[in-house]
Amino acid sequence: MLLASAKQLRSHTAEGREPLLTPGQSARVRSSLAAAPKPVSAEVLALAAGFRGEAAPVASALLLRAAAARGDQLKGAGAEKSLGTLRSFAAQLRGLDAATLRERATVLDLDSGKNDSHFDAQGLWERRGTVRAPGPDTAADNDGLLQRFTSTCGTTVLQMLMAEADPVLAFAINQQGRASASADDSTARFQRAVLEEFGGIGIPRLESHLAARLKNGLGQLVRSGEVTPAQRDALVRHATARGPLDARAKTALEAVRQQYGGFPTEAELKRLTAAVLPARDEGLGTTEFQKALEKYASALTGLGYRQTEPADGFGRGGAKKHLDAVEAALNKGADVPFGVSEPAHWMLLTAARRVDGAREFLVSDPDGGRTAWVKEKDFVSGTFGDQQFHLSRPDERPWVDCFYLPTR
Repeated sequence: MLLASAKQLRSHTAEGREPLLTPGQSARVRSSLAAAPKPVSAEVLALAAGFRGEAAPVASALLLRAAAARGDQLKGAGAEKSLGTLRSFAAQLRGLDAATLRERATVLDLDSGKNDSHFDAQGLWERRGTVRAPGPDTAADNDGLLQRFTSTCGTTVLQMLMAEADPVLAFAINQQGRASASADDSTARFQRAVLEEFGGIGIPRLESHLAARLKNGLGQLVRSGEVTPAQRDALVRHATARGPLDARAKTALEAVRQQYGGFPTEAELKRLTAAVLPARDEGLGTTEFQKALEKYASALTGLGYRQTEPADGFGRGGAKKHLDAVEAALNKGADVPFGVSEPAHWMLLTAARRVDGAREFLVSDPDGGRTAWVKEKDFVSGTFGDQQFHLSRPDERPWVDCFYLPTR
């Protein structure tokens, strides 16, 4: 089964040609079941062998991948709880076709030709003078897991890495909608909780954009004399600081809606008034990111992580000297988080390949939900961040400044 599972691919597209069960996961399953009590190992193998039909090889690979994520627990006191999870997961897998299984087993967009989401999260950064809602998204390459807060790129990368290690988690995230912008579901709550645990501050992206649109609209109405500054301030207090919807706020609200086609709707205003919008945000630094990796990801991957030196990040172009180690880790099935500067951001590597002798890396981004192959020269120079992932402002280039490599 391990050999057969290693032949099953993450997808049949250019972005997903890696095995569903990586060499590292296969080795972890083998060693864990060898050390587990015989009834435990026998049941895991029976669950993996119990699928029927055309999708059976894919389902079996995913069950073994879920077992790999619970390798330590299966050997010890957590065996029964892990078996219960695997039984439930096996029931989820039954009856699904192979394409659906593959789609739900990842939180990355591994098919850049299929448009699964009509929401463009990067449009939320366009705030200057914006009042209208972002237009419909027609891109097919940005349907992966999104950071739900302005500064949760690090905790979202952590979540991506965990979900790629554990299909049980990937299924759960996909059930809620991986390309959702919600700041209220369990996916978002994890991102926020881990960020705050390590000292960060997050602002909900969708609500922050709504607030900017409202303030921009009110600003235009104040300039035209249709709304007074006092009326504007009253509505802003109601929308962003839970102030009363008094007569002045109501007057401003009516004027905005009349001018801008009903914006904000009752639902938008309710969403905005219910949100907590801190005055500033703050993401994870390099030390905090490593601590979060070790606390939340190591149990699922069976790996420790070390940051490349120096601790504050290497200079522009310094990624090149680490790429052999990065490629070796990826080829064993260990995903590699990395940081960029200009702007400060976290991203994830999940695969490497050679095309006509030239090296390329599969990069996933939590800001826009994109996954794309990046040529080595573009990765080292940092041009990929602008040209492929649209991360930077005109005066920036998001060059790579650190990696987190597996230690075992």
